[in-house]
Amino acid sequence: FSTFFDPNYAGLFIIFEILLLLMSISIYPKTSKIFMGMIVISYIALFLTFSRSSIVTVGVSMIFYLLLIGKKKLVGFFLCFLLLSIGLLFLYSKNFSGEGVKILRTVSIQMRLSSYQEGLKVFSGSPIFGVGFNSYKYAKNNYTELTRAEAVSKASNAPSNSFIFILATTGMLGFLCFGFFIVMLLKILFLKYKESKDKRIYSGAIAIILALLINSLFQNSLFYSPIVLVFALVIGGVFSYSRE
Repeated sequence: FSTFFDPNYAGLFIIFEILLLLMSISIYPKTSKIFMGMIVISYIALFLTFSRSSIVTVGVSMIFYLLLIGKKKLVGFFLCFLLLSIGLLFLYSKNFSGEGVKILRTVSIQMRLSSYQEGLKVFSGSPIFGVGFNSYKYAKNNYTELTRAEAVSKASNAPSNSFIFILATTGMLGFLCFGFFIVMLLKILFLKYKESKDKRIYSGAIAIILALLINSLFQNSLFYSPIVLVFALVIGGVFSYSRE
């Protein structure tokens, strides 16, 4: 999956792209047909990642976006189209034998649940201040013995959930600070959304934040550098646009 090396991260990037293209239609209406063509291609590419977390993320974020721009009638149509896409993907996946393309696979679910449990155990050991950002791997060793590969790896072996990772590494104090930042960011965007005549720009930005938060329930997306970089550029661009 290109430079992302993971279908879940690739799927989230494609969702950012779809929402950004929808926002761009509002700014450059003359090229709307080109943007719509790109959205269709991106939508197909998203489903070909076979990432269930990305499918859930695009479903929720797109419904939220449509509601914000006042297109309530399109919500039902989108849901039907989404379910049809899932059905077609399920039939298409039967042509392959790999575990990664099975829509009903359970191995990845079991691995995620296991990582959640490990993360919560680390959090329970230091609930106020956490164990420190670069100490998660070693703190986890108190509850689960590290494999040889994990021991020599420079990675932190973070759980597949950014919120549990924040709790484990920064404790309740850090988690509350993070929550305050997200709430304030959404509050500012909602205020600009209410003041703006064109709702699509800020609706897209709010939907992008929602997409990142939802995907972070299944993957450590909040701490994956390429995703965070794209997210920061898009949100920064929205604030820059609001000043013009």
